[in-house]
Parts: sequence; C-alpha cells; structure tokens
Amino acid sequence: MKKALMMLALATGASVASAESYYGLYVLGGQYTVENGDSAVRYGIGLPLGYAGGDGIALALTGDVSYLARGGNLSDSGRWMYGAGLGAGVAFATSGGSSAGVGFVRPFALLNAEFNTQGSVRPFLELNGGPSVYFGAGSAVLPFTLGARLGINFH
Repeated sequence: MKKALMMLALATGASVASAESYYGLYVLGGQYTVENGDSAVRYGIGLPLGYAGGDGIALALTGDVSYLARGGNLSDSGRWMYGAGLGAGVAFATSGGSSAGVGFVRPFALLNAEFNTQGSVRPFLELNGGPSVYFGAGSAVLPFTLGARLGINFH
C-alpha cells in the first residue's frame, strides 16, 4: 500500500511539474492559462462591452473557458506560433438605465497566433466565432457571432 501511494504521489507530481501556467491581459480583460504539453486550458474574465448614452450606462461582465491545442509555426523562424481550440462563454449585462439585464451563452471555435519573443512577454491575437443564445430582458438566438482578442501573455 505504501509503494502504491508513493507511486501515485510521484506520478501526480510529475504531471503537475510538467504543466506551465501563465496569465495574460487583453483589451478589457484578463486570462489564466494552464499548459500541459501541446494542449492548454484557459480561463478568461472581462468587461468587453460598455455604453454610456441617453438610457444610462450598460456594462457586460463575461467569463469563458477554452481548450487550446498548439498547432505549430506560422513562419520559418518559428517566431509566430498558432493554435486552435473550442470554448464556451457566458455574459451578464445591465440593460441601460433599467434594473433588468440580459445574459448570453456562447460556444465558440477559435484560432490564435502568438509571437514568440523568446522572453516572458508575448503578444497574441485571437479570432473566434460561434452561435449566441440571449436570455433575460430579451431572448434571441444569433446563429453566428464573431469575437477577437488582442493582448499580451506573461509566460
């Protein structure tokens, strides 16, 4: 029993030791990524929408989880790396000056590119798309919506 527990502890330690985690900032948001080999899981949170007008102020808080797979190099030098993945996001927003709000759920596919500066700061660009299902003050289904992230990862 002792040997089995020791082997389990060693195996768990090896898998955790091989994982790299880092955080990033993008326009109006932040993310935390845990990489393990050629794949990663990313958690994001942001305030991507804001409006101040005649009806008051509208703000949205978003959160998402994404699975990322490393693709390879976009250039011969290996400086630009790309990847693809799948994710799902949720958002809640105020609806102008009223107390009613709206939310949405959005599954998406994504493509990203990161510039390898060979340092700890690496700029990235991501494009994503998928359907959006809105609920709350107004209900709707949009068959396809686009999104983007431009930011910096701190490895």
